[in-house]
Amino acid sequence: MKMKGMKQLKAAVAAGIMALSLFAGSVGAMAAGAFSSDDIKVEKVLNVAEGITIPDLEFDFQISKVTIDAPDLKINPISFGSSDISSVPRIVKSVVITNQDGDLLDGMDFPHAGSFEYTIKETNSGDQTLTDDTLTYSSVKYTLKIDVKNLSPDTSGGPEREISGIRIIGEDGGKAQKIVFENTYTKNGNTEGFYALEIEKKTKGDYADLTKKFDFGITLTKSPTEPESVEQCSGKILREDGTEEEMAFRYGTETKFQLAHGDKLVFETLPAGTKYVVTEKGETDGYVPSVSVKENDVQKPEIAGTDEDDLSSAESGELNLVGENENKVVFTNTYNETPITGIQLSQIPFLIMAGICVAGIVVYVTVRRKLTR
Repeated sequence: MKMKGMKQLKAAVAAGIMALSLFAGSVGAMAAGAFSSDDIKVEKVLNVAEGITIPDLEFDFQISKVTIDAPDLKINPISFGSSDISSVPRIVKSVVITNQDGDLLDGMDFPHAGSFEYTIKETNSGDQTLTDDTLTYSSVKYTLKIDVKNLSPDTSGGPEREISGIRIIGEDGGKAQKIVFENTYTKNGNTEGFYALEIEKKTKGDYADLTKKFDFGITLTKSPTEPESVEQCSGKILREDGTEEEMAFRYGTETKFQLAHGDKLVFETLPAGTKYVVTEKGETDGYVPSVSVKENDVQKPEIAGTDEDDLSSAESGELNLVGENENKVVFTNTYNETPITGIQLSQIPFLIMAGICVAGIVVYVTVRRKLTR
């Protein structure tokens, strides 16, 4: 029984070692056999946030021979444009690596068996970084190795050869599954105006207190193209009297502030793709609020509130978007006027006339009674 158990253990160990060696040989490399051009392609990822129209962009790649007698290869450019807007915030396109005449593997002329090595990187012409835009290029470099073996050395006219393996090596020296270059295109909110986002307060009513400050809270959600290290942004309050107050706003956390009639909270720089919700805090004070939102230059229907309840710039569970065009929020509070009781000066003449009439009737009745006695 013990010998039988040892044999089973040895067999299991041998099978495990064989499976592990097969797995290790396959990681990051494509198995020998039939290959197509899709086995060697360059993938381009463009990160762009919602609310941005993508301009015409073209990305070029450089493939250089490390093995001197390796056949020439080429990579066609990859282009993006305004028609790609529906695919935001992550657009992926790819192109195959080919020889100078077409497909990589059809008629590829390798001069001998062995490993042929190339380096691949993205080129940056610098022509696609504009005033209001930022285009971040990829600095990653890959090594491509194509293994070629002899099929029939005795063939007339020279040996036949075929590709037996394709290996992609990353910058860290480890094997990669594919060649990927990632770019990020960003833009400031409302590039046509002075403020990326503007929140204004208005108060209406003949008896409204224009100096009264109302309580607000705003929560900002970071644009998906912003670096992870960015945790906050800055804005300022512009008071009606001309004074300014600088403020810091941490993403994902509500920041409280106060605005009176004519005051504004403004953000001069805020990446398009940032989202937010701003709320006026409810207070039973006779002022009924409403809010209008212009989002990426699109005017949304006005939202009416009540005297005592909170009023937000977005429906429950929703967020507003900072786009590349105008982004503005206006809260308007209308004071409900209470009728004033008592006598006003404008009523005095009518009261005097009424009093004279009543006095005349009293005199008339009194005199008449005396005459009839």
